Amino acid sequence: MRSIALAMTILLAAATSASAAPLDITDIVGGWLNAVPPANATIVNAANQGTDTVRWPVPPDPNQSGYNFTPGADIIGAALNTPLLLGTFQHINQAIFSSITAVDYAFGFSTNGVPNALSDTFHFDHNETLNAPGPPASDDIVTVSSVSLNELITVGVDQFFFNLLGFSTDGGVTFSSQFSSPEGGTNTAQLYGRVTSQPVGVPEPASLLLFGCGLAVAVAARRKMSSRMRQSASEICELSS
Repeated sequence: MRSIALAMTILLAAATSASAAPLDITDIVGGWLNAVPPANATIVNAANQGTDTVRWPVPPDPNQSGYNFTPGADIIGAALNTPLLLGTFQHINQAIFSSITAVDYAFGFSTNGVPNALSDTFHFDHNETLNAPGPPASDDIVTVSSVSLNELITVGVDQFFFNLLGFSTDGGVTFSSQFSSPEGGTNTAQLYGRVTSQPVGVPEPASLLLFGCGLAVAVAARRKMSSRMRQSASEICELSS
């Protein structure tokens, strides 16, 4: 009985030590760059996880529109299958007569796994509309390019799959690549990602079946070819004799 209890204790300790290690997403940072045209924009990228800004037109014009992006706080032990807040985007819409048409935002973060850092770049197209009250004609249109940041992250012996979901205005329920901002107002959207468990890749049963069929066909073809080669060799031997 004592040996059984000791074995159970060892197994329990092993199971506990092999439990899933958490994935941490830290040092979420970014920066605006590549404004078009560059002469119309003033870019100020904050240190660490402060708010990065781009404003237009350049001073001394007292009225300025612009974009803000505030990176999210560190995520320690990322919850699985749940939208994770990575940052907040804002468009400030003022009555102006000179604007940008596009700008990029370089985005990235660190992990406690492998790879230890991930990054990508968003491209924002800006449509500055008429400075008139009342939607929808006066709403500025912001279009964000799709970002394909999907990565397998290994933490110890555990594997996770990170997927950048995109921008949402309803807390991560739905996602959109285009936003409209009313004249004189501010449009806000949050950037979300998601982490899921990622098992070691194993072909689906159907794939295994297809592979088996293909292997069988290949074997049959090889056998048929060997049979033909043996027959040809026999015929050559007969002719030579």
